[in-house]
Amino acid sequence: NKLTKVYYMGPMFRYERMQKGRSRQFYQFGVEALGSYSPAADAEVMSLAVRFFEALGLKKFKLVINTLGDKESRQNYRESLIRYFTPHVNELCSDCKRRLEENPLRILDCKIDYNHPAIKDAPKTRDCLNRESKMFFEELLHYLDKLNIKYEIDDKLVRGLDYYTHS
Repeated sequence: NKLTKVYYMGPMFRYERMQKGRSRQFYQFGVEALGSYSPAADAEVMSLAVRFFEALGLKKFKLVINTLGDKESRQNYRESLIRYFTPHVNELCSDCKRRLEENPLRILDCKIDYNHPAIKDAPKTRDCLNRESKMFFEELLHYLDKLNIKYEIDDKLVRGLDYYTHS
């Protein structure tokens, strides 16, 4: 595998349906490390973001992270959420009822049911990681610690994670 590092910045356009307060066009910048299966590369990308914000003089920001693990771990987590939320489904909003089978991870970031006790007590992604995925995440945390990058693990941070995998 060849590691390719790229950056991008400029206008981007939302594909999904319009929502109140969200423009179709927005500006974004980012970096990617493609072709790597390495917690060190992930830590490098996170470090770049943190150091960039520090260089801008920003002081009130935090790095919030989570993991879904590899394909097997994601499937384990999906099944765990379906089992867990099935007895609670009638207590949840209509969107969450639909999401239960489509994408149960999205229940965790529901704006309506965010404070529902069932969501607060839902299984955590890290509880469903296989051995390899646990080791990958622990190594990532080790690199962040070595780089003196402060982070917060948020077990309910799931939006967008389905786009990024380490497998």
